[in-house]
Amino acid sequence: MAYVVGAAVPLLITYFAPVEIEPWAILAAVVLALVLSSLVAARAGQLMPRRMLVRTLVVGMITMVVSFVAGELLL
Repeated sequence: MAYVVGAAVPLLITYFAPVEIEPWAILAAVVLALVLSSLVAARAGQLMPRRMLVRTLVVGMITMVVSFVAGELLL
């Protein structure tokens, strides 16, 4: 279920956002979703929020960069 919701965010932005701002809108929405999900997970697991937030953002941004580069190379 989390995968579907996570994939729906950029997909909906791709559908509704104007083409000129689409990449930046997707980036902003994904970063916001990563921040919210990491803070909720840190609170639920009684972990340090800052550490969880940094880890989630670093891994998420690396994943987005790899996906973008793969898309540019394949398309």
